[in-house]
Amino acid sequence: MKIRCAITDDEPQARKGLKGYVEQVPFLELAGVCENAMALNELLRTTDVDLVFLDIEMPYLSGIDLLKSLQRPPKVIFTTAFEQYALKGFELEAVDYLLKPVTFERFLKAANRAHDLFPHSRQHLPTIIFSSGQTTSSSAFSGRTLYMWKAWKTTSASIPCKARTLRMPRSNPYWSTFPTLLSCKPTNPTSSTRPK
Repeated sequence: MKIRCAITDDEPQARKGLKGYVEQVPFLELAGVCENAMALNELLRTTDVDLVFLDIEMPYLSGIDLLKSLQRPPKVIFTTAFEQYALKGFELEAVDYLLKPVTFERFLKAANRAHDLFPHSRQHLPTIIFSSGQTTSSSAFSGRTLYMWKAWKTTSASIPCKARTLRMPRSNPYWSTFPTLLSCKPTNPTSSTRPK
């Protein structure tokens, strides 16, 4: 699932640069580009937006003033040329505060920080189901459920799973997701077994 984002800046070059950055990040989806806070306000009324890259000093209404006016604001990354608003930005629970000119490296760091705040950032993790019916190391993947059997290769990793440890063969295609797995449990305790 992608993060739907909007760009708001009164400078055409800044909007163009941020748009190009968004297009390079696979988990970002551009929902709209606005040239002032009032345009963003209208966009938020009509479109689902998860994250806004928001300039501060703009005509009629500043980015900070707009953010204060919203009852349920999206997450915000400020993009501005002015350092003096940084404290206010973080008081408003901004995800990050980027000073112009914004490099792609710094943009990506902020985007990754935002990504980690959304619940769907771990939706790719599979459900683990233990089974004692196999005698050799094996696994199968169906949908988003990974079925693991009780025999495990010696080239495996130990992953904390609440009060126990799950051992996962390195050859498994979902190896890279397991270091971030937070919990797992058998779906049928009477027929399942913990890995030794």
